[in-house]
Amino acid sequence: MIKKGLLILLCLPIIGFGQSWIKTFGDTWSFDEGIAAQQTSDSGYILLSTVDDTLNNIDYSKLIKTNNLGDTMWTRKFFNIHGSFLQQTSDNGYIITGRDGWSISLIKTDSQGYLIWKKNYLGNVAENWTNFIEETSDGGFIMTGKSRDMGSGNDLFLFKTDSFGDSIWCYSYFPETEGMSLKQTNDNGFIVTGHNTLDDWAFLLKTDSIGDTLWSQKYNNQIWWLGHSVQQTTDGGFIIVGANMTDTINMTFTLWLHKTDALGDSVWTKFIDGSIFSEMGTSVKQTNDGGYIITGGKGWSQFPPQSELWLLKTDSLGDTLWTKTYNNAFFGSTVNQTIDGGYIISGNRKLGNDFDACLIKTDGNGNLTSMFNISLPNTTKGRLLKVIDVLGRETKGKKNQPLFYIYDDGTVEKRIVIE
Repeated sequence: MIKKGLLILLCLPIIGFGQSWIKTFGDTWSFDEGIAAQQTSDSGYILLSTVDDTLNNIDYSKLIKTNNLGDTMWTRKFFNIHGSFLQQTSDNGYIITGRDGWSISLIKTDSQGYLIWKKNYLGNVAENWTNFIEETSDGGFIMTGKSRDMGSGNDLFLFKTDSFGDSIWCYSYFPETEGMSLKQTNDNGFIVTGHNTLDDWAFLLKTDSIGDTLWSQKYNNQIWWLGHSVQQTTDGGFIIVGANMTDTINMTFTLWLHKTDALGDSVWTKFIDGSIFSEMGTSVKQTNDGGYIITGGKGWSQFPPQSELWLLKTDSLGDTLWTKTYNNAFFGSTVNQTIDGGYIISGNRKLGNDFDACLIKTDGNGNLTSMFNISLPNTTKGRLLKVIDVLGRETKGKKNQPLFYIYDDGTVEKRIVIE
């Protein structure tokens, strides 16, 4: 009977599961912050976190590679680097941008996270900072942030390099501004969003492929506006998410979602209030159905630090379809749609007195599913003989991976328990 069961098992097709889970990454006596994450070409995930190690009084960044179930495959540490963004590159390696002391830093790794090269730029003053990096269509890289080295104040900059990190051009734009997010556009130019810290306006800046300004748009109405994330939409326009300050005394915000046409002119604006103190959007992506997925913080406050990680799904007009929060998840930094139609979110999670980086995988409705059971048509089962994994190895049962339950009547049941 066992041989018959094994034969049936080997003939069964392997079914893909829409896994959902929360994973945390952190060390004792440290503050770990999940900065950015995306799905990788092998269907796993990559997470960049920054670590404030109070026990050893050091700061560093971690690059964490997981499989599709969120289990750690490897971790690489980069000391004295405060990372701000990452992206998998076309050669399956990774590019990380951040800050090394007073310098803007760029790190290129291979597919296993081992360092290939590291370049530093703009190192004269403390106000140099980079927030975002993207690989460009020519194999080089583009960064944005702020730098006092570029002008009289903290000026937004665009910094273009070749594939080896060597500078091609670098330009500054509005005074006293900071670039928060950028994307290469369909015409090989660039779109940048951010905010002005003096006059309190959010903006879009559109350049050509060599950084020359084509147009810029400013958006402000009330007290303080932040453009935190931008993406070009399928109609050639742009979607921005950020925050609008509604109360300067209590420092409260409303999430701001703004759709523009191809020239940055407003199409519609949504203010989304979670009704718990303060809301902020940090990352937006257009989804396969033409709507938008957003993450950020709900009930956010800086003193004391608190919030709930917030995931919101809207239709193509920005009207909310659903929202989700997750147990002890503190703040969302990036969100991306995954190949199974779900979402991967990077952020933070508070467990006791520790703040850990977290990686959250949801289904297409933002849910964390506890268990899937898929059985053969024969629902009458005999006595359980053994449980084996996909390689035929006997096991006592593990979470977050497909298992096969073999019974003495020849029945084989597929089951996966997702934590």
